Amino acid sequence: MEIYNAVLSGTPAPAQDMLSARSAEVKNLYAQLGCLRISEHDVLYREYYNSSTSQTYRQTVVPLALRRQISDDLHRGLNGATWDTAELRSCCRSDSFGRAGLSM
Repeated sequence: MEIYNAVLSGTPAPAQDMLSARSAEVKNLYAQLGCLRISEHDVLYREYYNSSTSQTYRQTVVPLALRRQISDDLHRGLNGATWDTAELRSCCRSDSFGRAGLSM
């Protein structure tokens, strides 16, 4: 919520010494603050521009508390069938996954 509010209000990232006690995830998101946006549906996302393809991607920033559930849902698939773990990892790392709008 802290990062979401910072993006929403346009607040700059705190100084590094102010972040020293924060989690690695919070530090990482503050480091990416310039790339973070809020969608028209109030979803925090990372805007990624691939210079080799000239395409811009929106990657949803999934809250830590929801990652396991989303990962499980992805593993199950839309029809309840399961994906192979290697196949799921490959999908999560591909550009096509970014186009789907989810980043884990």
